[in-house]
Amino acid sequence: MSNQAAIRDYVIELIGYATEFTQQAGCFAQCQRKTPIFFLATAGMRLLLEPNADAMMDAADAVFLDTSVNPFMYTSLNTRILSGEEEGAFQWITVNYLRGFFSDKDDKPAQVGILEMGGASTQIAFVPEVSTLAGKFRITLGGRHYPLYVHSYLNYGSTASLRWAAKTFAQDPDYVLHTDETTNTTYINNPCVLREDSTLETVGGMHYNSTGTGNYVKCTELIDQHVYKVPSSLCRPAPCGIGPFYQPSIPDNMDFYAVAAFIFPAKVFGILGEDGRVIPKEYGDAARDYCQMTLAEATELARNNSGEVYQPSSRCMMGLYTEKLWITAYGFDSHSDNIYVVDRIDDNKISWCLGALLYEGSDDLFSRCSIHSTPLLAILAAILLTFYNNVSHW
Repeated sequence: MSNQAAIRDYVIELIGYATEFTQQAGCFAQCQRKTPIFFLATAGMRLLLEPNADAMMDAADAVFLDTSVNPFMYTSLNTRILSGEEEGAFQWITVNYLRGFFSDKDDKPAQVGILEMGGASTQIAFVPEVSTLAGKFRITLGGRHYPLYVHSYLNYGSTASLRWAAKTFAQDPDYVLHTDETTNTTYINNPCVLREDSTLETVGGMHYNSTGTGNYVKCTELIDQHVYKVPSSLCRPAPCGIGPFYQPSIPDNMDFYAVAAFIFPAKVFGILGEDGRVIPKEYGDAARDYCQMTLAEATELARNNSGEVYQPSSRCMMGLYTEKLWITAYGFDSHSDNIYVVDRIDDNKISWCLGALLYEGSDDLFSRCSIHSTPLLAILAAILLTFYNNVSHW
């Protein structure tokens, strides 16, 4: 099946689900014609070559323009690939909206920053206490303006980082076991993979088959190449996060919510407090202990702490990577107590989709969306989710 045919079938299925869901909510033909629908793709699509990505989005757009298939209000501008900055900004809106920060109450909670770990990219977003010299993303909601700083690091997501690690080890003769040129497969010893485990990563048609050695020291040395600092002469404007990319200093009294894939290792390690608070060094210490386990030991720990045993070796590298990202790149103190690893707020699942709809919608939509009632449009946004997990199969 061609990419375009696969996308058409995928979009038709999503529209069908959206139609059924809205009907169950009492929204039928006339209501649906007044309800905008969006199809927004994230970092997985940003990794593709521009012609390939555009062809896929054009195929999706063609389906939405077909009124015999799509009963909702739609223009071609509603289908697009989000920038990394949009993705981070929308997540910031979602978290602060669910917390009630945008309300008119006198006792509303303070705003928080967000740290997001996706599959292909990672984002940081917050309102600095100083002037923002780069990466400014101005948000207007309910007639109020928020001078947000956002930066997105493409290829720094969880899946992308695991693939980068395997590819990098495969370029070092000290870790290469042998190469099978007939299958484009390189067999390596991988310190970031647990002992007794093996993993397979594919990058650009090359396959990297890893045998785990569970050496957190060597794995950390590799991560130091991934999350690196540059000399001050290359950091303009200053200060910088990863490499030469500007990031204003973290405000002293601001809490941050670490969302999306940050939660998986934390649950497995068993380090989440009742409120989700996590100390960066404790995250790293737990990762170092975990990386020394065998696959069987790690699987048992995961089953006991989270009930989730998916890709146990990935938690080793991601735990080490998270500590390095938070401290070295973002500038949190190793004992900071202002990071909360969460996936829900008041039983509402955290997703950038809600923020996207609040941003794209009118002020009237924003004013009508209360903290206690999930907007119909946000439900549609959640239905029309990212391409990332599907694109590798097309």
